[in-house]
Amino acid sequence: MSKRYFEFSEGTSNKFWEVWLEGVEVHTRYGKIGTEGQRTLKDEGSAEKAQKLFDKLVREKTGKGYEEKAGAGGAAPAAKAEKAAAPSKGGDFKAAWKVLETAKDLPAALEAHLSFLCDTAGCKPLLKKLCATATSAKAGDQLTVVFTSPDGTEFEGTEWTLEASPPYTGPFDKLVPKSHQRFSQHHNGMSLEGLDVPLGFVGVSDDGSLTGSAFESEWLEEGEPEIYEKFQEKDLPIVDPIGHHQDFVLYNFLKKTKLGEPVLQYMSHEGGGLDAPYDTSLGITGVFLRLLASDVLGDRDLEKKEGESGDDGDDDDEGGSEASEGARRFEFSEDGSNKFWEISVDGATHTVRYGKIGTDGQSKTKEFDDDEAAAADAEKLIKEKTKKGYAEVE
Repeated sequence: MSKRYFEFSEGTSNKFWEVWLEGVEVHTRYGKIGTEGQRTLKDEGSAEKAQKLFDKLVREKTGKGYEEKAGAGGAAPAAKAEKAAAPSKGGDFKAAWKVLETAKDLPAALEAHLSFLCDTAGCKPLLKKLCATATSAKAGDQLTVVFTSPDGTEFEGTEWTLEASPPYTGPFDKLVPKSHQRFSQHHNGMSLEGLDVPLGFVGVSDDGSLTGSAFESEWLEEGEPEIYEKFQEKDLPIVDPIGHHQDFVLYNFLKKTKLGEPVLQYMSHEGGGLDAPYDTSLGITGVFLRLLASDVLGDRDLEKKEGESGDDGDDDDEGGSEASEGARRFEFSEDGSNKFWEISVDGATHTVRYGKIGTDGQSKTKEFDDDEAAAADAEKLIKEKTKKGYAEVE
């Protein structure tokens, strides 16, 4: 099916949304008009369910005021990508991508290729561990790398697809941090998809200025009114260079990292204020590496902010020691690994909570077409967990 492309413009908000089907998969791409935006993928298990979700999403967007642009179909962004992929510096970047595609030792080759993400010596072992999970690479208009979560991790066996754009070769605006420039000079955009958990680095716009994915300035005004006022007074841009899950990572130009760059702070799509800054010894390259590894390796400790403890929990922290009300709880202990996983079904949704025993862990909620579908998927997940050695506890 051809892509359907929609736009929404109101006040200072100018966004696009695009959707298409590929077999049992529903793909979307969204963001601010003029940017590559972010991508999501949902595997519905059947073509019928995929079509149903496709139609539902279109209804929701048009109901919110999005207007379909006849003949657009994402053609403009595709043309932009084609232009960006034109050879630069003798086409060196495509030659480098081809080396990855044909490498006999892909993990080692990829580690060398992504070394620009390392801001500190401590990043190097993490990059090595991440690259060890790479299973394939393909050179095209974008560089595509597939990772597989290793055994013993929360998402073991899950495939993740990394897509990296060609480099940006022009001059940068003065506000673009040095680590952001370095990232864009290697790949002016990078995204990871898998398990409905998109992660994306936006890069810079055609004129070398900062751009964001889908964050709206009024959200900062609502969540952090004092910070918003200072941004307005100093005429500072409000941009989210990283999108993670459905949430945002923003540059705060009012605070500096140890590198002299604006700190990066997380803000949830559900509202509220900014979280504490990410590790201030890192630039956007190091922060993105940690988020990338946290998804593939299933280690949420890598997402910790400044001031957050690395402790897994003690006797005074029993957040993950008992099941939530109405949930079925399972635990896994082997070779120093002590994890819990629980699931609760509520009508046409189910919620999974998981993590290290003794911590609150993290949770994800998924919606289904009806109660039966939610219950069936929950049973399927329980069978998968018990097969992997998880034992149910009271």
